[in-house]
Amino acid sequence: MAQQVSYQGNRYSFPDISIEGETTQLYGSVPFTFAKGVLQSLNWSLKVDKGIVQGNAQEMQGRTTGYAVGTGSVELLVAESDDWLKTITSSGFFTATAVYFNLRITYSVNGTDVRTDTLMGCTITGVDTNNQKGNDATTTPFELSIRRIYKNGILVAGDPST
Repeated sequence: MAQQVSYQGNRYSFPDISIEGETTQLYGSVPFTFAKGVLQSLNWSLKVDKGIVQGNAQEMQGRTTGYAVGTGSVELLVAESDDWLKTITSSGFFTATAVYFNLRITYSVNGTDVRTDTLMGCTITGVDTNNQKGNDATTTPFELSIRRIYKNGILVAGDPST
């Protein structure tokens, strides 16, 4: 088992982080919680491609809000990744790449400052099976597409009215 969980490149000890979620209502709203030590790492990033309003002038006239693309990755121990896939797919009723789910990451930055990030509308876009060598535990990495990201309760990109 892992001694720590890596979230956004930072290592957190078990008491300082918890990760839970649920599938969206379309897939039965099935809750899940990652047991301490099974999640090796979780990362996300967001890129917004701002559109340019050109008009008929040489210089840029303005910008649009653009399109936001959220991506991420989750790495779990192999046996637990199988259990997680079984949970979110309703024992294989849905395919793993079709299911949408939300993740809530609650963590403590310095032992007292508790924060909660929320990744909404996640779906699996890639699964890797390359095994590690040496003494490391065997893991399964997943690539994610993320619809909406809240950083400590603040919507990072998107329409706040929806």
